[in-house]
Amino acid sequence: MPDLIQNTELPITYNNLLQDIRSILEKGLTKAYKAVDNIKVQTYWQVGERIVRDEIKYQRADYGQQVVKQLAVDLEIH
Repeated sequence: MPDLIQNTELPITYNNLLQDIRSILEKGLTKAYKAVDNIKVQTYWQVGERIVRDEIKYQRADYGQQVVKQLAVDLEIH
């Protein structure tokens, strides 16, 4: 794809602007990925905690394994 503006037409400070904007975008994306990862961890912890509460409530042998397998099928998790 051709450049819309020839580099010779831009002020020298443009490269500094470009680097700063790239840095801002990279830092923002990194923060967003970390936030999403944190939410995913919290969500999976809550799911696990909920399963354990149910398992403790019914106190059946191998109940947890059966429930996890069935949940995976019902929730279409592979």
